[in-house]
Amino acid sequence: MQIKTITVNKTDKNKDGVKIDVVVPASDVEIELLSFLLAGFVRDSVNTSKLKVSLPDQYRITYQSEGSFLITTEAGVGASKGGGTPYYTPPKPVAVIAIQRSGKRFDLAYAAINQEAFKTQKAPADDAAKASGKKSAAKK
Repeated sequence: MQIKTITVNKTDKNKDGVKIDVVVPASDVEIELLSFLLAGFVRDSVNTSKLKVSLPDQYRITYQSEGSFLITTEAGVGASKGGGTPYYTPPKPVAVIAIQRSGKRFDLAYAAINQEAFKTQKAPADDAAKASGKKSAAKK
């Protein structure tokens, strides 16, 4: 494993952002090991309110890049669970986490992902069709 400095929270006001040191796995074995160990640590952190993320009952942690891991819901068919849909449900992102180093201490850096951004939106063509239908009804 390596320690790499990354920059987060860049904005127009703060163009330099905030630099943090994160743990970056160097091999596939390290990726799998950290994903395995993070699953329990994340669950404990949520239960003790150190991590303010709403986790589903079942979730998966996968490595992305630059020391960041993605927490997603489990993919699958929800019909077996009471009242679930019989169709395949793709995994949905819940949060991005990283193992942050501060001197000799390690902690989690995280950001919850807004689920509202993933909801389906109306197509502009649908809105245009409804608007034209209202205009034609108003002319009669």
